[in-house]
Amino acid sequence: MKVSISHSQSSQKGEIEETHTTKRWWGEDLAELRIDLYWRAMAALKSGRKVPPNLIGDALKIYTSKWLPKVSRNLEKRSTLTSESDPSGSQSRKLLESIISLLPVESNAVSCSFLLKLLKAVNILQASGSSKLELARRVALQLDEAKVCDLMIPSVPNDSDTIYDVDIFLNILEQFVLQSQSQQTSCQRTMQSAENDVCGSEGCRSSSSGLNGAMVKVAKLVDGYLQEIARDVNVPLSKFIALTEAVPELARLNHDDLYRAIDIYLKSHPELNKRERKDLCRALDCKKLSFEACMHAAQNELLPLRVVVQVLFSEQARAEMAGGHVTGLPSNIKALLAAKGTKPSPPGSQSTTASTPQPHDQWLKSHNPSVSSLKTKVDADHDESADESLNVKQHCLIPSVPKKTMFSKLWSKNRVENENENEK
Repeated sequence: MKVSISHSQSSQKGEIEETHTTKRWWGEDLAELRIDLYWRAMAALKSGRKVPPNLIGDALKIYTSKWLPKVSRNLEKRSTLTSESDPSGSQSRKLLESIISLLPVESNAVSCSFLLKLLKAVNILQASGSSKLELARRVALQLDEAKVCDLMIPSVPNDSDTIYDVDIFLNILEQFVLQSQSQQTSCQRTMQSAENDVCGSEGCRSSSSGLNGAMVKVAKLVDGYLQEIARDVNVPLSKFIALTEAVPELARLNHDDLYRAIDIYLKSHPELNKRERKDLCRALDCKKLSFEACMHAAQNELLPLRVVVQVLFSEQARAEMAGGHVTGLPSNIKALLAAKGTKPSPPGSQSTTASTPQPHDQWLKSHNPSVSSLKTKVDADHDESADESLNVKQHCLIPSVPKKTMFSKLWSKNRVENENENEK
């Protein structure tokens, strides 16, 4: 038994080494051919269906790295793929388009990283639009395998002011979402038709779970991409918003990365008006922010007032669910969340809170930069009515009503007065 196991293991190891060696010499020998002869040889191998697709993909990588060595690096300038003998890049462009036409049709025959490197070369060399669209389609099939650094595709020279090609990534993302939705619908139909087939039902559930996992990965990938392009002052707001909203809402389990991207964009684009800032934050869900992100957002002067208030409400709701204890907060945020004022006046007595400034209120005005910035925002918010602004100032910015939660800030002034009368 021991002899047979040892023989089996050595046999498997020998087969692996033989396959690896065969792949190397086969791809390296073919890489010596000119592109016209290479294309004919590879086309014949593909049509014969005798060589596995992954081996064809590996051979294409070897050929690409030999004749377009800069493709595997971080391409920045168009001149990196040209030479003195080919100043216009026509030969390199022809070679690149030939390689793309030889890519196996099977999914995962080549890595997503290699496809994106080819896509970078297409933009730099200004290859045909059909080659670009074909690569975008293939990348969409494997987008969950990509990395943010691979997605930073330089824009076409003299065609866009942005540093990176945002349009092509938006195209890839839209195709990925459409493909995922189509596969999800197909899987659901299969599950309904195979209710009595246990094996078929289990397979569909596994496939559906894989699709959901891929969507979550892509959502995180998109947020990382947004953080990179947010620093570019030439990225239009419309395209940035389109990318944030292209991902299904359920795919983002956490909105911290999205918030960071929005914060970077606001800092890089200080000229945005109030309406544009609101549109930018439309996809942000404050309930999916971590404690640290909430604390940062609550003091972020660049965010619209409505978003800041939503953040405070969300944090207050968490505190209520935790038993009403707000712990570990900075003093200024704690003052906004837990309205600490003077003791309630006894029945029949007249409250002096409105006429006489309380020590706690004075401290808030002089030592609380968050309160001061929020008050400035309210004063600058001209589209809100005067009554609503006054209500926010009195009940949200300078809290003096004892034991009121943050949700009391939404009540009208008359309702608060009625409740005080009922308490008396």
